[in-house]
Amino acid sequence: MTIKKFTAIYYRVSKKFKNEIRMQKKICRDYCLSNKIINFKEYKDIGIKGNQKEKPALNRLIRDAEHGKIGKIIVYKIDRLGRNFSQLNDLNENLQNLGIDINSATQKFNFKTREGKLILRILMMMSEFESGMISDRVMDGIKSKKYYSKK
Repeated sequence: MTIKKFTAIYYRVSKKFKNEIRMQKKICRDYCLSNKIINFKEYKDIGIKGNQKEKPALNRLIRDAEHGKIGKIIVYKIDRLGRNFSQLNDLNENLQNLGIDINSATQKFNFKTREGKLILRILMMMSEFESGMISDRVMDGIKSKKYYSKK
């Protein structure tokens, strides 16, 4: 007996802003509609930072993938899967070994080609870089607030 595979849609938002997840859902569901994908399951991590290692919904998605339930994965953008290059790269390689492709609803690249694989890795590195930049800006803001509160 073969398992009928479904498409997994993964959403992640760092903060509990419902509007942000609604936007991801709309774009990913529109992507499914335009690509005639009707058999899908949604996984949501809300309030989980991209560089955070433990992502409960993503972990469930990976377990389902390992059990042969998933045919492909759709995300709003690659950085929704995470913001750590080595974790993203490992995840991508594990999924590739399982025969599962990652598709971005907004980043229109074919990640199966040599060029697409290069773009995917660049996007992964940019995700980690952006995460570091955000952290730097937050720390600068905290330092600035402490400095100005002393005056």
